[in-house]
Amino acid sequence: MIYQKLYLLQTLDSRDLTVVSVSANGQAARFSLGPKHSFKGSPLDITLPFDLSRGQHVIVEVTYETSPSASALQWLAPEQTAGKKQPYLFSQCQFVMNSDVIMSQLVDFLLLKH
Repeated sequence: MIYQKLYLLQTLDSRDLTVVSVSANGQAARFSLGPKHSFKGSPLDITLPFDLSRGQHVIVEVTYETSPSASALQWLAPEQTAGKKQPYLFSQCQFVMNSDVIMSQLVDFLLLKH
């Protein structure tokens, strides 16, 4: 069926992330990172380990680490904060920077809300 073949491969956007593992419904899934684009990052291609049936739900879990160079996450040193004792982490999640922190499907009609 065309429906099944269409969804056996999912592509997510990622940028400067280290992907450790991917699973679908608890089963290990194959994955690969494509070539890096200057501002979009790298496509993460995920191949599901099973065929899909119409209406079947799939939970895809991606274990990954962010990079110290992630532009969406920034740290203030303790001396830059009000109390001057603890560092402070904040995010700059404009649409193009989201992929530094979370992976998402790049679809024109999909907008991520935080």
